[in-house]
Amino acid sequence: MDQEPSVMQILKAGLFYFALVFSAGFILGPIRLRWGVPRFGTRIAELLETPILVVVVIAAAWWVVRYLAIPPIKGHLATRDPVSGTFYYLTLGVFAIMPLLMG
Repeated sequence: MDQEPSVMQILKAGLFYFALVFSAGFILGPIRLRWGVPRFGTRIAELLETPILVVVVIAAAWWVVRYLAIPPIKGHLATRDPVSGTFYYLTLGVFAIMPLLMG
């Protein structure tokens, strides 16, 4: 039977994942600004950077889960109340797009 990860294990994995992805963005940002934007313009430079960041996100998530031996969190969505769970996830979506709506 799979053991549920502890809160500390999840927190450690989340912070580690954030640090990896943030570090990659911190490194790629100046490269994009100093090398990509002058040569290709802002749009193309950002479009060239995006697939690299997507690969970093996938690789970081894969590596952190394996390195820290995080077991799958089975049934998380299935155990949510249908009404409050749906409302919760819709609220997270609004939270994610709010800066666009305010701009």
